Amino acid sequence: MKKKTLFLVPAVMSLLLCSSPQKNSTGIVEVPSEKAAAALLHYTLPTFYITTCDRNARMGSLSLTLMYINNDDITWKIKLKIDEINDAIDGLLKGKQYNDLDSDEDVHKLINEIEKKINEILLTGELVSVRLENILID
Repeated sequence: MKKKTLFLVPAVMSLLLCSSPQKNSTGIVEVPSEKAAAALLHYTLPTFYITTCDRNARMGSLSLTLMYINNDDITWKIKLKIDEINDAIDGLLKGKQYNDLDSDEDVHKLINEIEKKINEILLTGELVSVRLENILID
């Protein structure tokens, strides 16, 4: 069986994951302004290394950046709970098979799972998004 290599261009994935319009409570689509985007801070997590749990295990790596509104309290919470955040992401990745990561939709689902889990850890739901910087699975 021929080995497949999955490589998603970081810029394209970042664009797909971070530039999607958001609906407000009235259902109207809002696109964040440049000023609002400038008010966002980012926190780059260390690279996560993946070994899929398939019969033919594959190795890979995943790089993520947390995007959040400029707020010292959130920055402090992230730094305080960074070990718990890293453990939670590792836990989500450990149960993945190659089929769970081989399409854009699958990766988008994973990013949403990670974002939801981090917001649960921070208890405030103030994380704006999780940006995928790079994913490589061999």
